[in-house]
Amino acid sequence: MQNAGIRPNVPIYNAVMNACARDHQWKQSLNFLNDMRANGIIPNIVSYNVCLSALEKAKKWAIAVDLMKDIRTSGVPLQVITYNTVISACAKSRKMNICEEIHHQMISDGFNPDKFTYSSLLNGYRKVRNWNAMFQVAEEMKAAGVKYDAVIYSTVIGACADAGESARAFELFEEMKSNGIKPNEIVYSCVLRAADNVLIVDKLLHEMKVHGVQKNSVVFTSAINVAHKFGDVSDATRWFDQMLAEGIKPDWVAYMSLFEVLNQSNDLGLLDRYYQQGLKSGVLSHFAKDQSIAPNSTVVDLHGWSTALARAALRNIMQEFQSQNAEGFPVRGLTILTGKGYSKNTPILRPAVTRMLQTEFNPPLAFSVKNGVITIDKANVRHWIEMQNRREVRTLNKYERTDTALAYDIEDVFTHLHPRFVMRFEESDPMYKPYPILGRDDSPPPTWLPADIVQTQASMI
Repeated sequence: MQNAGIRPNVPIYNAVMNACARDHQWKQSLNFLNDMRANGIIPNIVSYNVCLSALEKAKKWAIAVDLMKDIRTSGVPLQVITYNTVISACAKSRKMNICEEIHHQMISDGFNPDKFTYSSLLNGYRKVRNWNAMFQVAEEMKAAGVKYDAVIYSTVIGACADAGESARAFELFEEMKSNGIKPNEIVYSCVLRAADNVLIVDKLLHEMKVHGVQKNSVVFTSAINVAHKFGDVSDATRWFDQMLAEGIKPDWVAYMSLFEVLNQSNDLGLLDRYYQQGLKSGVLSHFAKDQSIAPNSTVVDLHGWSTALARAALRNIMQEFQSQNAEGFPVRGLTILTGKGYSKNTPILRPAVTRMLQTEFNPPLAFSVKNGVITIDKANVRHWIEMQNRREVRTLNKYERTDTALAYDIEDVFTHLHPRFVMRFEESDPMYKPYPILGRDDSPPPTWLPADIVQTQASMI
């Protein structure tokens, strides 16, 4: 355009900057704004609002705040949308102290906050879990005469659920219906999270059916989470099966919630069945994308998994190893990636997985940890498979630990411990211990064995 001798004007610049903003190119928007100024074209408030919108989408709150200061010094009159955009940018980045300053500035400049202003503040306070400030904004909104819509109601009701304010959540839910606003599936998923007994969940699910509100995976996940706190396994599986019966495909979060409940049960068959169902549906997959990390080993990636879901995965993997070996396939080692998963420099999932390898399997699985990667070599996998095959053809439940419901046979534990059956850690690992847990054949008996077994074995020497 400029090469053709046509000089861009303000509307043309605004259109180009708006296109950049829609395409999330905030730097380009600012470049065009600076180009306007350099060419002696004075930007109007639309020009600035378009750039602020690009910054808000990119969560560049600091640049947005500085640009707003430039607008004030330039003498261009601000608009409500100007304040709203900057407040939203700060709220998305959890800078609620800056949001409060701009909110007060907005009021002192003579502008009345609208629904979008309050919505940004509510979402921001919810992100930082400042419930008192959030409920205060909600009351201020009502006092200012700004009406709630379904989005505002779902936001506040969801916050009540997260804050443990069940009664307040249901009061708002009834208020919403009395004001003639029909709850959608988002509102129902929020109010379900506030339920404190399974009867209320069944009532709400029935109410959705009566009023023709379409359920989704999020709705049923909220219901299953209630079963985790106030119900039992039968409630969780009933709602999960209802979701399937209604043709709704559970997502990853739904399976995560279900297994948190299943993990409380001693029914391992139920745990295995739903995990296999998740594998068949394609929602669950424990295999790492890159299997070349460890040659002759199956690489499993549990990054982001809950301990309950990781437990089901490990059981499935070892069962598959046993089945494949019975079909003539060669034994492979197992490499487990648990991701970073650190809290205050302490790994979260990795210690849980290593503990499972010791307590969930009989005999316990020996492993090593190096650079955060858990490895079970194929010799130890083969040893575990051999012991399972022996157990299947012999009845060896002579001794049973009532606290773990695991049976140990003296011959299995003392005679057939694999010579390499020792847990090892690198010294830099947070779980490092300077002594073996199971030890070699000449080590003292493991401390987790019942005293009567240790005494019996000692008398045989």
